[in-house]
Amino acid sequence: MAVVPSGALGAVSGQPLRQRGQLEAEVLAVLVAGYPSEFGATALSRALNGASSGAIANTLERLCGKEKVLRTCEAPKRYQAIDPPAAAEVQPVAA
Repeated sequence: MAVVPSGALGAVSGQPLRQRGQLEAEVLAVLVAGYPSEFGATALSRALNGASSGAIANTLERLCGKEKVLRTCEAPKRYQAIDPPAAAEVQPVAA
């Protein structure tokens, strides 16, 4: 995967592009901060300034596999941080 140039902007959103692993850290940070609330991909997208809800949904499933996030509802899919102190160990990638 290519490294995102510093200051690069998304073609559609005009927002700065995220570094590899940054979206995962941001999603986890929102879930930990909102614990014990449950969130869906759309709500997380709004909390993350319009990040792609599809990318967020994929990230949530990846976090489920790492046992950092619990899927609390199948339809509509809702997620919650499992253990906020343990989940907070994931740090964003430095730019």
